[in-house]
Amino acid sequence: MSAVRDREMELLAKRLEKAGEKTKGHEQGAAISSVALPKLDPVREGFAPVIEFYHLLKALPFVESVHADRESDGFVVWVVVSHTEETDREQIYEREWEVMDNYEGVGLDVHLIERDGRTDSDLLAGQNFEITLRAPHAETKPSAQVLEDAPTA
Repeated sequence: MSAVRDREMELLAKRLEKAGEKTKGHEQGAAISSVALPKLDPVREGFAPVIEFYHLLKALPFVESVHADRESDGFVVWVVVSHTEETDREQIYEREWEVMDNYEGVGLDVHLIERDGRTDSDLLAGQNFEITLRAPHAETKPSAQVLEDAPTA
């Protein structure tokens, strides 16, 4: 997972660089104070590729939630959707490739689960995911353990 941590640090450096460009001409040190550094959350630590994937998917109206577990070479990801047509699936898989391009050496094994009128407990019976992210437009209310939204990378 060192590739994930390296990518997280690279993204943080880019954010700091952008903030520095925005504050040119101000006092020295202003760039650092104007940047909102990401909080380290032990649940989310190391899940940057999944969180990025979630951010790419959450605007799609048919995507309800993203669930993931770590594996030795990446992540197994389940995406709950209200429905899918071929074009919908293509949009999801295009975003999967985009994330894998951003995190070289980290794989995403993505599985789609169509809701088809079933409840979360029916869809995901017996599963205990390491991370669950629910799209803001999802109809069902998340449990207390579900992360309402993910930080931006």
